[in-house]
Amino acid sequence: MPRKANETTPRAPRRSGRATAGTAAQVTVTVTTCKRLALFVTTMESFLQHCRDHDRVAEWLCVDDNSSADDRHQMAKRFPFFRFVLKDEAHMGHAASMNVILDQVHSRFVLHLEDDWQFTRDFRIADLLPLLADGRHQQVVLCPRPGGVPFGRTGDGFEVDEYLYNPDHAAKPEIYRRYDEIFPARRPGHEGGWWWPGFSRNPCLFDMVFFRSGVGRFDERIDPRLFDYDYARRAHDAGAAILSVDCGLTHVGAVSAYTSNHKPRWPWEASPAARTAEPTSIIQSRTAPAAQEDAEPLPSYQIPNVVHFIYLDSERGFGFCNLLAILSAYVVQKPEAVFLYFDRAPRIVRWWEMAKRFVTLVPRQPPRELSGLPLRDQRHKAEWLRDQILLEQGGIYLGTDVLTLKPYNPLRTHSCVLGGESYINGQRCLGSDDLEQIASITSAVVMAAPRHDFLARCLEAFPHRLTAEGPAAEVTYLRDLASRHPGLVHIERVESFVPFECDRDDLFRELNQDALDELFTRRLNRSYCIHLWEPAWHDRFLHEIDEAYLLNRENLVARFFRGYLSYLR
Repeated sequence: MPRKANETTPRAPRRSGRATAGTAAQVTVTVTTCKRLALFVTTMESFLQHCRDHDRVAEWLCVDDNSSADDRHQMAKRFPFFRFVLKDEAHMGHAASMNVILDQVHSRFVLHLEDDWQFTRDFRIADLLPLLADGRHQQVVLCPRPGGVPFGRTGDGFEVDEYLYNPDHAAKPEIYRRYDEIFPARRPGHEGGWWWPGFSRNPCLFDMVFFRSGVGRFDERIDPRLFDYDYARRAHDAGAAILSVDCGLTHVGAVSAYTSNHKPRWPWEASPAARTAEPTSIIQSRTAPAAQEDAEPLPSYQIPNVVHFIYLDSERGFGFCNLLAILSAYVVQKPEAVFLYFDRAPRIVRWWEMAKRFVTLVPRQPPRELSGLPLRDQRHKAEWLRDQILLEQGGIYLGTDVLTLKPYNPLRTHSCVLGGESYINGQRCLGSDDLEQIASITSAVVMAAPRHDFLARCLEAFPHRLTAEGPAAEVTYLRDLASRHPGLVHIERVESFVPFECDRDDLFRELNQDALDELFTRRLNRSYCIHLWEPAWHDRFLHEIDEAYLLNRENLVARFFRGYLSYLR
C-alpha cells in the first residue's frame, strides 16, 4: 500500500548513473513559495512520491517570498537538496520570483511547481521530455485545460492535448480585452480555443532556452493582475505552442500568495477605487514605474528600439538564414520598427517575400565613390550605409547573418556599442571587454544613438580605409578608431556577439541533448546573438538550412530556431 504524502519526510534525491538524452538529468525543478509551509510540504512530498525519476533531476531551486525565518529553517531541514533563494519585502512578488528562475537556471528544461498543488498519479519526467525535444512545442502543463484538442499520448499512456488560444472567446474578462486593444497580438489565435493566451505557471515542464531568449523576463512593473497575462501574450506572440497532460494534480491552496503578501490579485479583490478604475489605467502600468517611493527607475535608453538590416544583391541571394536573422530580431527584440534597406530585390524571392511581412522595405543606393575613390566592395558599401543610417536615425544595426538570441535592451542604455570579434594572439573564450585584449571589432552588430560622434568619425575616416593596405588594416580599422576615442563607445566582449569563431563548426554538429545543453551553457548562455559568418560559411553550412533542416536536425541551430517556423505558416 503506498504511503500517504505527509507520513514521512523524504531523503534528498540522489542521482545515479550516467545522464543520457531524454532523461530527467536535463531538468531543473523549480518551485516558488510564499508563507505557506504546510502547502509547500504537501506539494513536495506528493511530487517526490509520484515522480518516478525525480532522483535523476539535475538541480533543485526554490525561490521563497517572505516566509518567516522559522518556516525557512523547516523548509531547508525537510528538503536539504534544494538551493534556496530567499527574497525580502523589497523584492516581493511572483514576477520577481520568476525572473530569479530565468536568471539562475542553466539547464534547457525546467519542471516548475507552485507551492499549492498535490500530485495523485505516478509519472516520469522522461516520458514528458519527448513532447518538447523536437522544438515544435515549448511547454507541457501538467493538468487538464479548457481549449485543448487531442494530440497524442506520452510513453506511459497519458493523453496529451494541444492548447488552442481564442483571443475573441466570449468568456474573456474585460480587463484582458482592453489589454489586447492597447497591445495588439502579432499572431492570430484559433476560433475553437479558450481565452487565455497559453503559457501557464501551473505545474509544467518548459523549454528555458525558448522562453529566456524568445520571450524574455516577466514585467515586474505591470499591475499584479496582469503580469501573468502579459507574459502569456508575449509568449504567444513569440510562437509558443503549449501542450497539456493530466498528471492527477489537485489544487489545494485556499489562501493565495497574493493574500499572504497583502496584495490583491484580481480586480474584484482590490480596493473600491481600484475596482472602479478604468482597465486602461491598470494596463498602462506596463510601461510606467511602479507606485513605490523606492522603486528602481526605468532604464534610460539612449539608443532607439529600431532595427536596421542592409541587403545588397549578390550571387548568394537572399537565403533562409537571412530570413531567420530578420525574424529572430523581430520576435526577440520586439522593436518599434524593422527596416530593410536594399539596392535591388534578389532574383529568387521565396524568402524575400516572407521577410517582407516583418520589415519596412527602404530602397537605398550606396555611393559609387568617396572623395574620388571608387567604392566597389559590397562589404564597404554596406558598412558605409550602416554608418550613415545610424548617424541619421540611431538604432540597432544587425547583419543579415546575425541570429538574435535575447533582447539587446541592456545595451541600449549606452550611447554607442561595439563588440569584439576576436582576441589577441588567437585566444578563445577569454570573456574580456578590455580593448587591449581585443584584436578586432565585429562589423555585424553596431548600436548607436542618433547623430553620435563616433559614427561621424567613422564616415570621415572611410576614404582612408579604402586606401589602407593589407588584410590586417581591413579587419582592425574599427578597433583602431575605437582605441583613439575610448570615451565614445562601450565595448562588449567577443562572446556577446560572436560566440563561435569562423573556424569552428560547433553550431552545426549533430549532438545528443546532454551535449547540446553543455555546449549552450559553455558558449551561448551570455550571448545576445550568433554571427553566422555568411561569406565563409555559406557554401559549407548555410546553404543547407531551410524548414526541413530545422525540423530534422539535432544541432544548436535547429534547437534554437525551429520554433520560429510557426511564423512562416
